[in-house]
Amino acid sequence: MAADAMMLLSYAGINLRNNQLENDLETFARANAGIDLSNRNRIFFLAIANFDNLEVYNDYQIRSRNWDNLITDVPENQWNWTEDDDRFRYQNKRERIDKNSNQLPALITLMVANRVISGISAFSKARNQNRQIPEARFSYLNEFGEPGFTASLRFGF
Repeated sequence: MAADAMMLLSYAGINLRNNQLENDLETFARANAGIDLSNRNRIFFLAIANFDNLEVYNDYQIRSRNWDNLITDVPENQWNWTEDDDRFRYQNKRERIDKNSNQLPALITLMVANRVISGISAFSKARNQNRQIPEARFSYLNEFGEPGFTASLRFGF
Protein backbone atom coordinates (compact mmCIF):
# COMPACT_ATOMS: atom_id res chain seq x y z
CA MET A 1 0.00 0.00 0.00
CA ALA A 2 2.88 2.33 0.78
CA ALA A 3 4.42 1.60 -2.63
CA ASP A 4 1.08 2.42 -4.31
CA ALA A 5 0.80 5.69 -2.40
CA MET A 6 4.39 6.61 -3.22
CA MET A 7 3.93 5.87 -6.94
CA LEU A 8 0.63 7.79 -7.08
CA LEU A 9 2.25 10.78 -5.41
CA SER A 10 5.21 10.52 -7.78
CA TYR A 11 2.88 10.41 -10.78
CA ALA A 12 0.95 13.44 -9.54
CA GLY A 13 4.19 15.31 -8.76
CA ILE A 14 5.75 14.61 -12.15
CA ASN A 15 2.53 15.51 -13.94
CA LEU A 16 2.24 18.76 -11.99
CA ARG A 17 5.89 19.60 -12.67
CA ASN A 18 5.40 18.83 -16.35
CA ASN A 19 2.45 21.22 -16.56
CA GLN A 20 4.50 23.92 -14.83
CA LEU A 21 7.40 23.39 -17.26
CA GLU A 22 5.03 23.60 -20.25
CA ASN A 23 3.61 26.88 -18.95
CA ASP A 24 7.16 28.21 -18.46
CA LEU A 25 8.06 27.09 -21.98
CA GLU A 26 5.08 28.89 -23.51
CA THR A 27 5.90 32.08 -21.59
CA PHE A 28 9.57 31.83 -22.57
CA ALA A 29 8.75 31.35 -26.27
CA ARG A 30 6.25 34.21 -26.25
CA ALA A 31 8.75 36.56 -24.59
CA ASN A 32 11.85 35.61 -26.60
CA ALA A 33 10.59 34.41 -29.99
CA GLY A 34 7.25 36.17 -30.23
CA ILE A 35 5.19 33.01 -30.77
CA ASP A 36 2.09 31.70 -28.99
CA LEU A 37 2.48 27.94 -28.43
CA SER A 38 -1.01 27.15 -27.19
CA ASN A 39 -2.75 24.38 -29.15
CA ARG A 40 0.38 23.50 -31.16
CA ASN A 41 1.65 20.03 -31.97
CA ARG A 42 5.03 18.44 -31.29
CA ILE A 43 6.29 19.10 -34.84
CA PHE A 44 5.75 22.81 -34.34
CA PHE A 45 7.55 22.74 -30.97
CA LEU A 46 10.52 20.99 -32.58
CA ALA A 47 10.57 23.42 -35.51
CA ILE A 48 10.81 26.34 -33.09
CA ALA A 49 13.58 24.57 -31.18
CA ASN A 50 15.70 23.81 -34.24
CA PHE A 51 15.31 26.88 -36.44
CA ASP A 52 15.74 30.60 -35.82
CA ASN A 53 12.55 31.57 -37.65
CA LEU A 54 9.79 30.32 -39.93
CA GLU A 55 11.55 31.37 -43.13
CA VAL A 56 14.65 29.31 -42.30
CA TYR A 57 12.49 26.33 -41.36
CA ASN A 58 10.43 26.43 -44.57
CA ASP A 59 13.57 26.95 -46.67
CA TYR A 60 15.11 23.83 -45.11
CA GLN A 61 11.93 21.80 -45.76
CA ILE A 62 11.85 22.92 -49.41
CA ARG A 63 15.53 22.07 -49.93
CA SER A 64 14.95 18.67 -48.29
CA ARG A 65 11.86 18.10 -50.44
CA ASN A 66 9.69 17.72 -47.35
CA TRP A 67 6.82 19.68 -48.81
CA ASP A 68 4.35 18.03 -46.39
CA ASN A 69 6.23 19.58 -43.45
CA LEU A 70 5.93 23.19 -44.57
CA ILE A 71 4.26 25.53 -42.10
CA THR A 72 1.90 28.12 -43.53
CA ASP A 73 3.48 31.58 -43.53
CA VAL A 74 0.86 33.51 -41.55
CA PRO A 75 1.48 35.94 -38.67
CA GLU A 76 0.39 33.49 -35.93
CA ASN A 77 2.96 30.91 -37.16
CA GLN A 78 5.95 33.25 -37.26
CA TRP A 79 8.70 33.25 -34.68
CA ASN A 80 12.11 34.83 -34.50
CA TRP A 81 14.85 33.97 -32.02
CA THR A 82 17.03 37.03 -31.55
CA GLU A 83 19.77 35.07 -29.78
CA ASP A 84 20.93 31.49 -30.21
CA ASP A 85 21.29 31.12 -26.43
CA ASP A 86 17.55 31.70 -26.02
CA ARG A 87 16.79 29.02 -28.60
CA PHE A 88 19.17 26.61 -26.85
CA ARG A 89 17.49 27.33 -23.52
CA TYR A 90 14.15 26.63 -25.20
CA GLN A 91 15.53 23.30 -26.49
CA ASN A 92 16.71 22.34 -23.00
CA LYS A 93 13.32 23.16 -21.49
CA ARG A 94 11.58 21.13 -24.22
CA GLU A 95 13.89 18.15 -23.55
CA ARG A 96 13.16 18.30 -19.81
CA ILE A 97 9.43 18.19 -20.56
CA ASP A 98 9.95 15.17 -22.83
CA LYS A 99 12.01 13.36 -20.18
CA ASN A 100 9.32 13.99 -17.56
CA SER A 101 6.60 12.82 -19.95
CA ASN A 102 8.53 9.62 -20.65
CA GLN A 103 8.60 8.78 -16.92
CA LEU A 104 4.80 8.71 -16.59
CA PRO A 105 4.19 5.45 -18.55
CA ALA A 106 6.93 3.73 -16.54
CA LEU A 107 5.22 4.75 -13.31
CA ILE A 108 1.88 3.44 -14.56
CA THR A 109 3.55 0.15 -15.49
CA LEU A 110 5.08 -0.10 -12.01
CA MET A 111 1.70 0.62 -10.40
CA VAL A 112 0.02 -2.14 -12.44
CA ALA A 113 2.86 -4.58 -11.69
CA ASN A 114 2.63 -3.76 -7.99
CA ARG A 115 -1.15 -4.43 -8.00
CA VAL A 116 -0.67 -7.76 -9.81
CA ILE A 117 2.06 -8.86 -7.39
CA SER A 118 -0.04 -7.77 -4.40
CA GLY A 119 -3.02 -9.71 -5.75
CA ILE A 120 -0.97 -12.85 -6.23
CA SER A 121 0.49 -12.49 -2.75
CA ALA A 122 -2.94 -11.97 -1.17
CA PHE A 123 -4.36 -14.97 -3.03
CA SER A 124 -1.45 -17.15 -1.93
CA LYS A 125 -1.77 -16.09 1.71
CA ALA A 126 -5.54 -16.60 1.73
CA ARG A 127 -5.18 -20.06 0.18
CA ASN A 128 -2.52 -21.05 2.71
CA GLN A 129 -4.57 -19.70 5.60
CA ASN A 130 -7.62 -21.78 4.66
CA ARG A 131 -5.55 -24.93 4.38
CA GLN A 132 -5.46 -26.81 7.67
CA ILE A 133 -2.19 -28.08 8.98
CA PRO A 134 -2.17 -31.82 9.73
CA GLU A 135 -2.77 -32.35 13.43
CA ALA A 136 -1.74 -35.31 15.57
CA ARG A 137 -2.88 -35.86 19.19
CA PHE A 138 -1.96 -38.46 21.73
CA SER A 139 -3.63 -38.94 25.07
CA TYR A 140 -3.61 -41.45 27.90
CA LEU A 141 -7.37 -40.95 28.33
CA ASN A 142 -9.83 -42.27 25.78
CA GLU A 143 -12.85 -40.43 24.34
CA PHE A 144 -14.95 -41.22 27.39
CA GLY A 145 -12.37 -39.93 29.86
CA GLU A 146 -11.31 -43.43 31.05
CA PRO A 147 -7.69 -44.49 31.26
CA GLY A 148 -6.40 -45.84 27.99
CA PHE A 149 -4.14 -44.84 25.19
CA THR A 150 -5.75 -42.78 22.39
CA ALA A 151 -4.17 -41.44 19.20
CA SER A 152 -5.85 -39.12 16.76
CA LEU A 153 -4.59 -37.93 13.40
CA ARG A 154 -6.41 -35.24 11.44
CA PHE A 155 -5.80 -34.03 7.86
CA GLY A 156 -7.51 -31.09 6.20
CA PHE A 157 -8.10 -30.86 2.45
